[in-house]
Amino acid sequence: MALTDYQKIEYQDTNGSSITFVQFQKKLSESGFSMEKSKVGEQATAIVKLQSGKTKAPKVKYKLAAGSPFPAFKLHATDGNVVDNEALRGKYTVVSFYFSECAPCIKEVPMLNAFAERNKEFSTLAVTFDSPDEAKKFAQRTRLSWRTVAGAEELIGQIGVKSYPTFALLDPNGVLVTIENGFDAAGKGTTLDKWVKSAIASRTQ
Repeated sequence: MALTDYQKIEYQDTNGSSITFVQFQKKLSESGFSMEKSKVGEQATAIVKLQSGKTKAPKVKYKLAAGSPFPAFKLHATDGNVVDNEALRGKYTVVSFYFSECAPCIKEVPMLNAFAERNKEFSTLAVTFDSPDEAKKFAQRTRLSWRTVAGAEELIGQIGVKSYPTFALLDPNGVLVTIENGFDAAGKGTTLDKWVKSAIASRTQ
């Protein structure tokens, strides 16, 4: 959960009572969770609390509308290569916007990896405002397999992404098909598949 720099971490159930990390993990598949962080002097503290039921993300208004070309960009990927709009052409591309301390983003990494493994006909790209070093550490820690571009504050601002995780689907010409936030990150591998295929089906009808 990107808590390696926190000397004190407390896990709580839905009533605010302290539980062990093992107990927290067991209940995570049926609950959402919130995170509160604080720092006093040199000691950083994090409280991770289970939430009853699934939390539904609010509807977000984006600056980029369906049918609009993805903004022009040229960024270095964590693999050392330069990625620009040409990389978004030729296939449908799923773009995941995340940052390293976003708990739901961390939680859904297995779902993202499974999607990429099952759907070779799609391109995938992760985008973050984190520094390249932070993005590399995130990929190593979570084993994220998606190509990642970091330091993308300007691009993210042009699209209007303000909540995470957020997903965008682009057509083979680099045009936005749809964009949405708030995926269920409980590890249900079909969630992203259904969203992508439903969006493509709706567009071609």
